[in-house]
Amino acid sequence: MTMLTERPRTPTTDRDTFVSVENPRRGRGWMWLSIVLAVALVGLGIWFIVDQTSEPATAPTDEVTQLIDDYHAAWNDHDGDAFLALVTDDFVFSMGNTTSDATSQANIISTTLSAMNWHVAQLGEPLMVGDGPWYVSVANEITSTGNQALPDHGISVVKIVDDGGTLQIASHTYIGES
Repeated sequence: MTMLTERPRTPTTDRDTFVSVENPRRGRGWMWLSIVLAVALVGLGIWFIVDQTSEPATAPTDEVTQLIDDYHAAWNDHDGDAFLALVTDDFVFSMGNTTSDATSQANIISTTLSAMNWHVAQLGEPLMVGDGPWYVSVANEITSTGNQALPDHGISVVKIVDDGGTLQIASHTYIGES
């Protein structure tokens, strides 16, 4: 009768180091993969911190931000003259199917919107694109004590141009709920 005996097995790897006893170079790929992954993770963390603390590429310049602030102030103060000082001579305001030129819009701001106690508030930060002309998008909330259809939420897109060294608004398109 023949007895089967189990022959002792020689381990092919050292379980503590994952390095082959027979071939010491085998298994080192895991070590290199771990190092590469650790470096990538650290790099990703640094990129995320820098990205979160830097100004986005769509942020308007200080000069554009000031122009937008002054523009909103002219509307909110119902000041047609201040409005005219901020826009180009060929300015066009568009809302829905209606358009108006600079003079007509200044008149609307001074009379109609004033009588309604109309007010616009900027929601969030504006976004800017372009290298001149520049397009700035601003989310707005419009309120009025004289119009029960408001508040209205919408987006204003203004086109800003350099008019002889002075930034001015060349057009304003409003897209809103009403």
